[in-house]
Amino acid sequence: MNAYRRIESLFRLLQADTTLSVWNTVDEHLANTRIEALSPSKLAAHNSMLGVEVKRRACANNTRIQLLRKINDWSRDPDAPNIYWMNGMAGTGKTTIAYTFSESLKARKTLGASFFCSRTSGECRDVSRIIPTIAYQLARYSRPFQVTLTHILGNDPDIGIQTITHQFERLIKEPLAGVKDAMPTGLVIVIDALDECSNTEGVGMMLDMLFRMATSLPLKFFVTSRPEPSVHSRVLAQPDRTRLLFVLHEIESSLVQADIEVYLREELPVDKVSDTQLKQLAELAGSLFIYAATAIRFIRRAGGSIDQKRLRIVLSPAKGSGRQYAEVDRLYTSILADATESSDLDVDEKKQVYVVVWTAVCVREPVTIKTLAAIIGSEPDNIEAALGSLFSVLHVSEATSTVSTLHASFPDFIFDQARSDRFHCNELEINQTIAQHCFGIMDQQLRFNLCGLESSFKYDHEVDGLAARVSEAISPTLSYVIGHWGDHLVRSSAAESLKTLLHGFLSTGLLFWMEALNLKGILSVGINALLKLKQWLTVDSSTPDLQAQ
Repeated sequence: MNAYRRIESLFRLLQADTTLSVWNTVDEHLANTRIEALSPSKLAAHNSMLGVEVKRRACANNTRIQLLRKINDWSRDPDAPNIYWMNGMAGTGKTTIAYTFSESLKARKTLGASFFCSRTSGECRDVSRIIPTIAYQLARYSRPFQVTLTHILGNDPDIGIQTITHQFERLIKEPLAGVKDAMPTGLVIVIDALDECSNTEGVGMMLDMLFRMATSLPLKFFVTSRPEPSVHSRVLAQPDRTRLLFVLHEIESSLVQADIEVYLREELPVDKVSDTQLKQLAELAGSLFIYAATAIRFIRRAGGSIDQKRLRIVLSPAKGSGRQYAEVDRLYTSILADATESSDLDVDEKKQVYVVVWTAVCVREPVTIKTLAAIIGSEPDNIEAALGSLFSVLHVSEATSTVSTLHASFPDFIFDQARSDRFHCNELEINQTIAQHCFGIMDQQLRFNLCGLESSFKYDHEVDGLAARVSEAISPTLSYVIGHWGDHLVRSSAAESLKTLLHGFLSTGLLFWMEALNLKGILSVGINALLKLKQWLTVDSSTPDLQAQ
């Protein structure tokens, strides 16, 4: 039966390709123009360059065998529910499993699309980009789907910026209905780390829409996330016939530890780390692959040799604790202690390491080293020096020089005082400092007619070379600041110094800021910032003059 279904799927693809082989170059160009206008996230694909940057990878050989077999069996079973939701705590390996499954589907030519959400990328944590990106990838996968989608976009070109429900109906459901017989069976869409999207309301809408519409589609959806209450309650409310549920952190710990030990043996040289030490590391990891991955980064030097001092630190006896993340917390504490307690550092240099860590977990998207220095109020050289001891927990992109956290479990640790103790980040204080520096940067760099345009009577699209002029006039630092000063302000306490800076900005810099937002094409960001600002000021009844502005 499976062989028959495979032959039928291949026949459908061949039939569709034959029918559409007469499509000319003009039609191809039109289709490309229209689907590119959806602004799909190219970084969200499972195998994008972002995945390389954040060290996304497949499961180690001979690990997760039973689980991967179960997921692959679900994808092949035409009678199985259309939605498979795999939830697991931070660090349990959800993304690695989703990546491995995506590669398996790709090899079988049944990967319709993949969207790997990530807080390290603005576009990859934007829930409104998920459906347009899936539609884009489906159009690249299937020519019949592309043709139908192109016609729909010709009649309704603004679908990509409309509600998630409308996006799904017009970009997914409608074109699939038109080409149902031309699509191969067993096609799967993979959505990873849905909880990392910044808009929780949007995530809820996405799940509601999936459960309402997915059962009628010739597609399956594999979705992973943490068991966040807003997500968990929605999934559990659905009838069993509509979805399968797998709880990753409920797998027997001995099975997970065996897989972690295999992974450690693959990554660490057996002549430098003894069999006993490998088993100890696996036991310390418990059910958390992130522990093993972080420990490897901490103890393995560039070139592959092992830092024996750090290995001893990781393996040193610890006081017993029943807390779920006790060993991960101890590992993160060891890494930060190693970075801040070196005798080679003076007092100011130690403080700099703390501030770099705290600022890196508070920024709203990955930022360059120059930007990090600017919003801290330091020099790039000082930031680079501090980062040198933090590569086990912070990632610096070789391609873009942007700084980001390596895993969601690290900010969780830093923001929880009970877990991080002396390394705890006071969000209110750090965001206040960032907001103050943002106001200073805007005061220095924003001005009237920032790009020196010759006329105000032309539309932006009529100005030759505008993109290059915008890039030259608005640095990555200024771009971050104009997009996120409001985010940092509303996460601060309403200090008098901040109110004074805000008053000055609203009085003299507001129009310059709006001009810069318009040049960057993100005016809607400004509207959202002002709405959040109004709510923040409303809480503080001592600022009626600012509320009036």
